[in-house]
Amino acid sequence: MTLPRLAFASVCVLSLAGCTTSDPVTAGRSDIVRSVREIVNLDQLVGARGATNADQAKIDETIAGGCAVGALTPEECRLHGEKTQGK
Repeated sequence: MTLPRLAFASVCVLSLAGCTTSDPVTAGRSDIVRSVREIVNLDQLVGARGATNADQAKIDETIAGGCAVGALTPEECRLHGEKTQGK
């Protein structure tokens, strides 16, 4: 076996070994919700106002998604609507 073939075979074997030796991880709903809130930074978006109508539309879509999947509480969803629509 030539050196390049041996190197290629070694990389393949090690890659497969790395992918198959990880233990499964379980995450509860609260862990997932917390992660979504942190990744999307939902806490700072509630009530945020965009500089332009396009910016505001993007913020509102992000908040709507957070409301739809339950990452935001109904109170936070209501509060965002009140703050951004001036009600």
